[in-house]
Order: sequence, then C-alpha cells, then structure tokens
Amino acid sequence: MHYIDITVVAIYLGVILALGFVFGQHQSRDEFFVASRSMGWLTVGLSVMATLFSSNSFAFYTAAALGDSLRLGAALIAFTLMTPIVMYVF
Repeated sequence: MHYIDITVVAIYLGVILALGFVFGQHQSRDEFFVASRSMGWLTVGLSVMATLFSSNSFAFYTAAALGDSLRLGAALIAFTLMTPIVMYVF
C-alpha cells in the first residue's frame, strides 16, 4: 500500500471512532441492546425473520442437511422456539 492509502484508512478509522464516542455517550446499555423496549412486536418479528432467512441460508441449509440433518433440525427447532422469547424481551 502507498502512504496515501494508509493515510486515508487512518483518517477514516479516526472519524468513525470519534463519531462512535460522541454519539455513544448519549445511550445507556438498555437503550443500545433493547432500544429502551420501545420496538413493537412486528418490527422485532420481521427483524428476526430477516435474520433467519437471509440469502445465504438457502445454500447453507441445503448443504448442512446433507451432512448433519439431525443437528440442523435441532437448530431450526431452537430458532423457532427462541423467536417468541426474543420478541418478548424487546
């Protein structure tokens, strides 16, 4: 890498860290992790659904089912049972 590349990356990281420190001081842990419990059930449910059914999930589940079908089934059952708990917490 040239010196200009390293300089640009260093400036970028510095700006990102500075923004994190400035705007991060206004939030408590509760606000950060559970959004002050202000998110509705639909928002949380759609977020969990989008996380579980991402585009790479279709390729992963197919490949994993060929190798570890029982473990994959247990994981999918755990995800299904976990979703209402996550929705209740948020």
